[in-house]
Amino acid sequence: MGTSRRLAGGLVALLLVVAACGGEEAETTTTAAPATTAAPATTEAAVEPLKVAFVHQGPVGEHGWNFRHNMGRLELEDIMGGAVETVFLESVPATAEAERVFEDLIRQGYRLLVTTSFDYQDQVVAVAEQYPEAQFLGPGFFLLSENVGSYDGGFEQGMYLGGLAAASLVGPDEIGILASYPIPEVLRDINGLLLGARSVNPDATVQVVWTGTWFDPLIEGQAAESLFDTGVRAVAQVTELTTAGEVAQARGGYWIEIYDNGQRFAPEAYLTGALLELGGYFAEVAQQMIDGTYEAGNTYLTLGAGLLSPGPYADFLSDETVAMLDAAVEGMTSGDLNVFTGPLNDQDGNQVLADGEVADLGFLLGMDFLLEGVIGGFPS
Repeated sequence: MGTSRRLAGGLVALLLVVAACGGEEAETTTTAAPATTAAPATTEAAVEPLKVAFVHQGPVGEHGWNFRHNMGRLELEDIMGGAVETVFLESVPATAEAERVFEDLIRQGYRLLVTTSFDYQDQVVAVAEQYPEAQFLGPGFFLLSENVGSYDGGFEQGMYLGGLAAASLVGPDEIGILASYPIPEVLRDINGLLLGARSVNPDATVQVVWTGTWFDPLIEGQAAESLFDTGVRAVAQVTELTTAGEVAQARGGYWIEIYDNGQRFAPEAYLTGALLELGGYFAEVAQQMIDGTYEAGNTYLTLGAGLLSPGPYADFLSDETVAMLDAAVEGMTSGDLNVFTGPLNDQDGNQVLADGEVADLGFLLGMDFLLEGVIGGFPS
């Protein structure tokens, strides 16, 4: 395993410079090398490991988006061994503080910075221009350059599966979703949920409630309660916490989650979804950087392509529903089933995909609409 470090707390930039300034100390773990005899003087110096930093807007915790990224970091270490050295930083706000953190990491020799929130985009762009020797990765970024790349996944595929499962259990107007911000990734997820539900019931609709946050248990709980108060019986989320699932279980409803497996938090409510699988992708980028072949760009990976896997199915789903889910997964993995296939209209009735037309990458990354059948508009 490669070297790993952990730094936590809002004053992480200061921690990186002088550990004695306060807050938590860095915890360092290294794998001891076996004792060897001295190498001959003519032996080339050992190659320094690639230093990779992961920066999180919230805590890593034990579940969800940040947790799955940390699992990817650990898998990166397992795959690359001593070729990499990693560190992760928690609770770094997407403000000028993030810029200071990024700069401190680069000065310490970190050359790949995985900034795990879309909210970091402006801070990344500002720092990347000044430090071309470092590479940045961020989820769903659209302001790209030679040293700013984006990774994203077809989370709408997980939502499609969840919509399919939900529509097999509830009425056409009994599905809702908690959504954080109206960015392309989130809009794809809302629309994917609708299309999955309509694969079972063409009259299905999806009610959307905006939270304006990725990580707030109070707001997410209130949003989930409000959906159930309107008659919703199955709720999905594009947020970080499991609060919606806990509300769903308490209300006798169902829950769809992407990013991680929430079964243990709400076993009577959880239906299915998708799981982030990031280790192989991070290792691929790291190896390309070591080889000098890496080029920043958009990476969009889907089921069967290394970034996602289907979530487990609830054991109370019928055999017929499980068969439909299996067929959908097989079709998505092979490419025979594309979530966004026309004809599709937006909420205003404008056609966004013609009959038989399949969305390309530009369409997916630039999605700026909600489909006809989604109840609720954009936040003000």
